[in-house]
Amino acid sequence: MPENVKVGDRVIVDPYVYCGKCYPCSIGRTNCCESLKVIGVHIDGGMQEVIRHPAHLITKVPDNLPINQLPLAEPLTIALHALHRANLKENEHIIIIGAGAIGLMAALVAIQYGAVPILVDILDKRLEYAQSLGIEHIINPQKEDDINRIKEITNSRMAEVVMEASGANSSIKNTLHYASFAGRIALTGWPKAETPLPTNLITFKELNIYGSRTSKGEFEEALNMLSTHKIDASNIITKSINFEEIPNFISELSNNPENYLKINAVFQMNNQ
Repeated sequence: MPENVKVGDRVIVDPYVYCGKCYPCSIGRTNCCESLKVIGVHIDGGMQEVIRHPAHLITKVPDNLPINQLPLAEPLTIALHALHRANLKENEHIIIIGAGAIGLMAALVAIQYGAVPILVDILDKRLEYAQSLGIEHIINPQKEDDINRIKEITNSRMAEVVMEASGANSSIKNTLHYASFAGRIALTGWPKAETPLPTNLITFKELNIYGSRTSKGEFEEALNMLSTHKIDASNIITKSINFEEIPNFISELSNNPENYLKINAVFQMNNQ
């Protein structure tokens, strides 16, 4: 058990269980483990009242962080990992494609890092909400010329960093057009099918393209950002529901994605 954790403390679980023996694990890239198992994906039982989990994959929760905000920590680590992979620097422009919870939090983190986020999505409601949170530059590529708009914002340079957080094939292809010469791209979204790419642009612009899978060691930073209100959880959690309502809201979220960012399911534990 971590030295700063004792029985009775509130902790958060890092759900990415790695083997510790393969090549990626041997170089510290545990999120790339060849046999990575994720609680709730490959391993059932994550919603039990009591679970057994590797002690080195738990992190103590700050005392001032309400329990209803903890579900944001894991998606926030994914946003952080993508920005770390692309080595986002102060004053750089970063285009983030996809204004869901991960993309929106990435944009808010970029502001904290001193960078300039440009959020791209096809859902106006999400873009308008992002703008209300202080994200100045928003683009709907279905309603305006995205390339020209990016040139206006970046003084024709295009973006030094592009993060793809939607998984849409067309968006993955667009990252090559949105990136500046010598730009960096972090691919976070999971496409449903293979994406043909104009690879000549990768060579011509000498782009660095990084896969960004889950997260590695970002939980402490995520918890710190939430507990210090650098990321305001109330801006991301759009609804809380009871456990019994989950099936209905899976359908509701699928049919009306523009109405929600993050939905919390509340479990009522019986006193024993």
